[in-house]
Amino acid sequence: MAREEGKEKHTGRKVVGAAVILALLGGSGYFGFGIGNPNGGFLPVNGTTAVQQQTQAETPAPSTQEITQAPTEATSLKITVQESKILYQGKELTIAELETQLLKDFKEGKEITLTDDHAIKAVYDEVEALLGRLNLKFQKQ
Repeated sequence: MAREEGKEKHTGRKVVGAAVILALLGGSGYFGFGIGNPNGGFLPVNGTTAVQQQTQAETPAPSTQEITQAPTEATSLKITVQESKILYQGKELTIAELETQLLKDFKEGKEITLTDDHAIKAVYDEVEALLGRLNLKFQKQ
């Protein structure tokens, strides 16, 4: 009998301890845990946590100009190899002229896009080799 009473007391302590912990966690944030507090809790309130709500409040919404801003001519250099022609920003150039223009126009932060428009392989490879020799990173399209 003594053993059963001890188990009941021990089990009772566990239940009371668990209830206290749940009360602290589920409380209105008075003890600093704040799960039940919509202004400072860890659980989602209306799908977002208080930390996310605070971050959203502090972060200004991007303007429509920032959202729609894609690489423009100011930040993007376009090279198209069309059959045997090399087109740079829409103008036909020779490989030597292309090298001169790239050295003049390329600045940090600009992107180079190389497009194959039914190109002759030898001409395309020549442009690709030029970009490699100048150590310019580019994207293929």
